[in-house]
Amino acid sequence: MGCNVCRGVLIVNHYLAGSGGKGGSRHYDLARVLVKKAWTVTLVGARSVPMRAMFSPPKIEVLDGIRFVWIPVPKYEGNGFGRFVNMIWFGLRAAIVSRATAGVDPSVVVGSTVHPLAALAGLVLAKRWRKPFVFEVRDIWPQSLVDLGRLKPNGSATQILRWIEVRLLRNASAVVTLLPGSEQYLVDSGATPKSVVYIPNGVDFDVLRYSAQSNKPRDNFVLMYLGSHGEAHSLHHIVHAAAIIKSDCRFDGKQVEFHFYGEGPEKRRLVQLAEQERLTNVRFADGVPKAAVWEIGANADAFILSMPSAEVFKYGISPNKLFDYMAMGRPVIFCCNSKFNPIAQSGSGVTVEPEQPQALVEAVYELLAMSPDKRAELGKRALEYVRAGHEINVLGQRLEDVLCSVVSRSYD
Repeated sequence: MGCNVCRGVLIVNHYLAGSGGKGGSRHYDLARVLVKKAWTVTLVGARSVPMRAMFSPPKIEVLDGIRFVWIPVPKYEGNGFGRFVNMIWFGLRAAIVSRATAGVDPSVVVGSTVHPLAALAGLVLAKRWRKPFVFEVRDIWPQSLVDLGRLKPNGSATQILRWIEVRLLRNASAVVTLLPGSEQYLVDSGATPKSVVYIPNGVDFDVLRYSAQSNKPRDNFVLMYLGSHGEAHSLHHIVHAAAIIKSDCRFDGKQVEFHFYGEGPEKRRLVQLAEQERLTNVRFADGVPKAAVWEIGANADAFILSMPSAEVFKYGISPNKLFDYMAMGRPVIFCCNSKFNPIAQSGSGVTVEPEQPQALVEAVYELLAMSPDKRAELGKRALEYVRAGHEINVLGQRLEDVLCSVVSRSYD
């Protein structure tokens, strides 16, 4: 679908990753697809700076034909007050971005969670510039925080976030969701019926390249986690599982290793936990740029996706890392209680209850007991699954269709 009136799009995403950046690259990947289709794309994200530099002007970069506007935000550690200030500051600064800074007079503005203040900044820009607004839901706030025990159901912060959520949904010409079971929730919360479109995370196979596992025998069995180290990933349960394996006689003579790659507020605590348990089978490394993920992932025998136990996952999950794991053709241990389970659907790994270290140990033992050929078959199913439904060019076309539809309606 094409659109002659479309000139450009501006997307606001606090946790944006650029070329060679660490973290989720969803918007960078989709933007490259849109640029190939003659769109002008501006991405607005955050860059961490010392407190004294938080008032400095945004940094402008142009990569692969995409304009990046990096808003300076104060550095923080952990999930406390510093993170709250960081989010507030980004929302305020992003909401006052000028057309000159954006470098485009967009046809449409997209505001994306995680967190709603970033999406709210997108709505403010759309209102100011009199452009249609698209709300992208990557995480349901505040319900996620309520279900995880971070907010009280009827607390003041919860009520404020719900008010923002309703405003975003009611003012959106379209709602793009990454959560396959969220449509009814979003409509009940204010979205216009039939305005909700599911566009999941995807894989750019020009960047992530499948690498078959070596048939050469080796002494160790490597389970890998690549991604953010935050509370929402429940990684301490993996460390506890590593401690159990250390003393489980079934693993005698087998070197099972857990490799963590990434950064985040919980990393220091995880390292300390591994040190307290004197775990020689747990290793931590820095975050990996997207272009290097495939090379690191080629050393894995299997990957682990770990999520907390939370009611909100009934709407689905959206971790970019899951589809990256599957694209690398390895089995995945899926520690999550969502009924939207790509690993079960594709038959490409083992599903266990979240936050259950012993259950994770049993899953590791199950994979270890398989023949290399059987594990390779699971990996092949994973790869086939993402090629069929998560190829980035297909998803980029779907996003263009949404944007063109929204812009066309605004000209009627």
